[in-house]
Amino acid sequence: MNDSTVNDSMSKLVEAITIINKTPDAPPLRLSAAHGNFTDNARIAQNLKSMLHGEPTWDSLECWQREALDMICSRMGRILAGHPGHPKHWFGIINFANLGLDPNYRVKSEP
Repeated sequence: MNDSTVNDSMSKLVEAITIINKTPDAPPLRLSAAHGNFTDNARIAQNLKSMLHGEPTWDSLECWQREALDMICSRMGRILAGHPGHPKHWFGIINFANLGLDPNYRVKSEP
């Protein structure tokens, strides 16, 4: 992906968000009830990520391994703040763990 494509995509995203935020009748954006309260989810995920990022070996990981661990923390936040039995959270952890092993892993859809 070249810089022009990235800039175009970012411009479209910013434009879409601006339109949503300026539309007074638009319903508020909400996460699924399965994710729980966003503030709780974010607090839990950020605490987990801070713990991992503080480890001396963090910087020795490949970028995709760091991102996989961050995404696993996000799913753990959803489990702890939201619906712990929701299969999508657990299946997400499985997929991100596999991506941590192999960045070319073909993500499997939810069972």
